[in-house]
Amino acid sequence: MFEKDIFTNTIKSMTKEDGSDLNCRIQELFEFLDTKIRPKDTPSWLRKFPYVNGQLFTEQHTNVVF
Repeated sequence: MFEKDIFTNTIKSMTKEDGSDLNCRIQELFEFLDTKIRPKDTPSWLRKFPYVNGQLFTEQHTNVVF
């Protein structure tokens, strides 16, 4: 569905080193994956991800505490 390592590499490059914004980035990505009509001002880091049909990402991501 995705090109090899796109998820891991994107998350690594788009989150702070301490991971404090990881939940925010995951939520942004999941919302984008569930968006069929993409806004023209979509951040470049999200544009490489395709729309994923089937309601896989429709449920809102909740924060994970480690």
